[in-house]
Amino acid sequence: MLDNKLYNIVLVQKRLYEYWKRNVIEMLQIIIKWVEQRIEIGELFKQYN
Repeated sequence: MLDNKLYNIVLVQKRLYEYWKRNVIEMLQIIIKWVEQRIEIGELFKQYN
């Protein structure tokens, strides 16, 4: 019974970790895209000034 509870707790923790990890990766990708766009906009401004 105790083993079963521990196993369930570990499963939930693992699932939360996987979910969190995926979200962090998606957030980083969004931030990287945003930064790249800012850099491109900066380059365009340099060309026109």
